[in-house]
Amino acid sequence: MTVLSLTVDIGKIVENYRAVERLCTAHGMSLVVVAKLCLTSLDIVKPLIDAGARTIAETDLVNLESLPYHVKRMLLRLSLGDVRRGLEHCDFALLSEPALYDALASDKRGRKVKVLVSVESGDLREGVAEAELPAFLGRLSPTARGPRIEGFAANYGCLRGFVPTHEDTLRLREACDKAAAKVGLDRAILSLGGTTIYDLLADGSLDGIADQIRMGEAIFFGYNMSLGKKIPGLHDDALILTGEVIESRDKTVPDDEAIGYNAFGHKTERPPSGIRRRAVLNFGERAAPTRSLEPLLPGARFAGATHDYAVLDVTDCDTPPRAGDVVSFRTNYCSAAQAMLSPYVEKRMAGQGSEAVEVRP
Repeated sequence: MTVLSLTVDIGKIVENYRAVERLCTAHGMSLVVVAKLCLTSLDIVKPLIDAGARTIAETDLVNLESLPYHVKRMLLRLSLGDVRRGLEHCDFALLSEPALYDALASDKRGRKVKVLVSVESGDLREGVAEAELPAFLGRLSPTARGPRIEGFAANYGCLRGFVPTHEDTLRLREACDKAAAKVGLDRAILSLGGTTIYDLLADGSLDGIADQIRMGEAIFFGYNMSLGKKIPGLHDDALILTGEVIESRDKTVPDDEAIGYNAFGHKTERPPSGIRRRAVLNFGERAAPTRSLEPLLPGARFAGATHDYAVLDVTDCDTPPRAGDVVSFRTNYCSAAQAMLSPYVEKRMAGQGSEAVEVRP
């Protein structure tokens, strides 16, 4: 059988979850597990629920439907289409458009959903500007028949890599409290999302500011992408992609040929010239973006990739791989998410003292 698989070490992910959950609890906050990476597959999420996770967040409504009813389900990206589909499998939803609130209020199936108003916090994605919050809440005109406004939500780091300071989050808290008071809301919760705020959480800078933390990258990867660093004490090798070498031989790399555009329309960089040992792999960018993969074979580095092939320069490896050998790669959020979606990548779950088993799609 051709080897191309993503192995998910659920034991390491559970350990990461427990470490982050303990940190949140120590600072008086609840933790929401953002599970969109794995499509909220029960094979992966159920062990987290068994370990104590009580709220699971997703961007796709359909992926919340398989969760057990004792778990709270949060929809991070709400559309009118979702409201029309029906939100029976949703407990919380984030929104920043009055039309979405009105749609929930007019649909009996949507009225039970608790609302978190998304606030623009510097990432320039979705969210109401802080100065506009009072008018926005007034426009919603909450009634007994409408959804309950539970509080506010902000997201950091995902679109433009914005890294907030303590002062940024404190200002956000004050703006939310002020807006809530103007429309007569009780103290609303503030939910902050993004592993980029991990350091602020750990050093106590969010104490008294945030009530809820939404994280996925710290739990699945033990890594802070916005700051480009591993999180101390967490596993960063819980999701490993493994491919097979289909060719391994020396290639002459010229240093004076004209280079055009590759299969993706990108101008390629000139690689080291001379006689180079190259290993061709049985996957390409369709399975996982190679820029987001780290070879675990010492001395190996990517020389390029097409849609269906990736090429490693293995000249500097002590023992270059041969055809039929397997090479493993540490993934990050980007590469693992695409591998999860790819039908060409076998998903296997390992850890917790058991042999690897196939993960159901």
